[in-house]
Amino acid sequence: MFTWAACAVAVAGAVVAIAIPAGGTNRVQGAALPLAIGAAVLAANALTWQRHMLGGLLYAAAALAILYGILLALSVPLRLAVEGTCPLASASCPLGFEYPATAGENFAVYAATICGAVSLILLFIAFELRFLRKPRPVRDETAPQRDQSGPPTP
Repeated sequence: MFTWAACAVAVAGAVVAIAIPAGGTNRVQGAALPLAIGAAVLAANALTWQRHMLGGLLYAAAALAILYGILLALSVPLRLAVEGTCPLASASCPLGFEYPATAGENFAVYAATICGAVSLILLFIAFELRFLRKPRPVRDETAPQRDQSGPPTP
C-alpha cells in the first residue's frame, strides 16, 4: 500500500514539474523524467512483491531515481544564483546568463522537491514494512516449565 502511495506521489511530482511552469521557460522539466522513472520502478515493485531479492533492488533503484529528480529540481535556483541572471528589461541576455526564475518555476521547484521527499519517506516506510523481521516470542528460562502432557485428569 505504501509502495503505491509513493508511486502516486512521485507521479504527481513529475506532472507538477512539467505542468506548473507551462507557458514560459521551464528549466524544471528535467526533474520530471527521473521522478517518472522512479514511479515506474515503484509500480513494478508493487506488482512483483513476491520476489524478495528483486524487491530490494527495485526499492534501491527507485530511491536513486527519485533522489536524482529532487537534485535536478534543486539545481535550477542554485545554478541561477551562481551563474547570475540578467534583467528582464534587456532584449537578450549576454552569453552565460539566463533570465530570472518565474513564479511558476519557483513553485514547480518547491512542489517537485516536496513530492519527491514525501515519495522517499513513503518508499522507506514500504521497504521497512516489507523486509521487517517478524519478532519471535521470547521464552523465559527462569519460569517454571509446564507439563506438556495436557490438562490434568480428575
